[in-house]
Amino acid sequence: MNIYKAIIFDFDNTLINYNRCEQDALRQTLLTHQIIDDQEKSWNDFWKVYDPINWSYWDRRHTLTRTELTLFTFRDALHAYLGDNQLADVLAESYWDTFCNICHFEPGAHDILTYVSSSYRIGMITNGYGESQRRRLRACGIDGFFHSLLISDEVGVNKPDSLIFEMAIEDLKVSKEQVLFVGDSLNDDYHGAQNAGIDFCFYNPFGKTIEKEYTPLYHIHDLSQLRMIV
Repeated sequence: MNIYKAIIFDFDNTLINYNRCEQDALRQTLLTHQIIDDQEKSWNDFWKVYDPINWSYWDRRHTLTRTELTLFTFRDALHAYLGDNQLADVLAESYWDTFCNICHFEPGAHDILTYVSSSYRIGMITNGYGESQRRRLRACGIDGFFHSLLISDEVGVNKPDSLIFEMAIEDLKVSKEQVLFVGDSLNDDYHGAQNAGIDFCFYNPFGKTIEKEYTPLYHIHDLSQLRMIV
């Protein structure tokens, strides 16, 4: 007998294809401002410069505001690519607005949300900036699905800290034994669920190898497989 009364989802790369959204927004911004042309080589050359700089600032995101993270990334990337970063402010804001209005679902995401929402209380726990996560949820038309929405930037707690999971459980008015958490990160999502003492379903669409130390209760490659669990 199914014991679950609530399902909590991660957002990026679980319900939404974050990587595709990021790259589409960046490419549109660069084309609009004529930093690159429409040739694949031009895009690839910029991406090779941008990606490591972006990751270096993303690793320090908890010490930066959203504006700082975006601006510093473009400042350094433009300097490395063009030798001139005068357009960094303009590109940073243009990119941010574009990114917040792009939606690319993971395959089957909207269908599974519709399916589970008829029988379960639905939550979301996401590490990220409140402005982007809320705007992107609206852009995707799924903001109305959630009985609990916790964004690390707004509540001051990040996954895998158990506190953000405990807050969600309280919001959803269920016991931890009645909750299933679905996410794609073995660091943030698996450890967070484990820390909070709730069941975890690992969404692994690319079939990456799981080290023996990780033992998710469920392991799916397609979101439609949740139907066999709940």
